[in-house]
Amino acid sequence: MDSAVIDLSIGKIGSFLESEASLLAGVHDELEEIKLELLTMKMMNFSGQKMLKRMVGMGGSGKTTLVVNTFKTQTAKFHCYAWLTVSKTFKH
Repeated sequence: MDSAVIDLSIGKIGSFLESEASLLAGVHDELEEIKLELLTMKMMNFSGQKMLKRMVGMGGSGKTTLVVNTFKTQTAKFHCYAWLTVSKTFKH
């Protein structure tokens, strides 16, 4: 294989990995922000009222991943929680 092609391929892979690492860093920051917000909501809820936190965004943007990872952590444990998925078209 021509070394120029190999160099180009390596450059593209490196560029892809850099953008993926940057994306993951952004997800980590968002995850920490969500955890902090949930903990704040939990600590301020002394009267036992129910809380609602909604996540909205384009499909495939990582909303479910962020929420699942948040609830898997020890710092954001709740006695109970529910998932509700709402889409433009109703699915039976």
